[in-house]
Amino acid sequence: MNPRNAFQKTPKGDEEITHRSHGLAPRARSLLIMVNGKLTGEDLRKRAESLASGGGLFELLTEGGFIEAIEQAADAAAPGSAEIGSAYADSIKFASHFIADALGPAYDELGGRVEACRDPAKLVALLESIRDIIESNVGRKKAEAFWAGVSTRLP
Repeated sequence: MNPRNAFQKTPKGDEEITHRSHGLAPRARSLLIMVNGKLTGEDLRKRAESLASGGGLFELLTEGGFIEAIEQAADAAAPGSAEIGSAYADSIKFASHFIADALGPAYDELGGRVEACRDPAKLVALLESIRDIIESNVGRKKAEAFWAGVSTRLP
């Protein structure tokens, strides 16, 4: 793991923020809230040290699956990644707009993660997890509408 990579919340991290379903300690939750897709691993470690003298909060969040490193631009230039932009553009655009409309600005980061994803398999997995988040926040009908709209646009 490159400490210079920016970090983002995973669907599990978003779930913890929304529902406190994993019971993170207050200081760990505070650090999780700070994760915004712009702060690097180095930044988050420094903030973790200031929150808890014993440290280990950053590792707790990464090893617990609450946050993950964002793929860097070098990954976007990998063979086959160019096709995701055109082949998946409709589903990405639909998903981003649906997330903003259904969940509001608190979930803008999810839309950004969809737009930044360059791996087709990871994109589908991310969209499936977002469907679950939509269902738990605004209901099954909205989740079904999301999935119907996304799946008809997937190649």
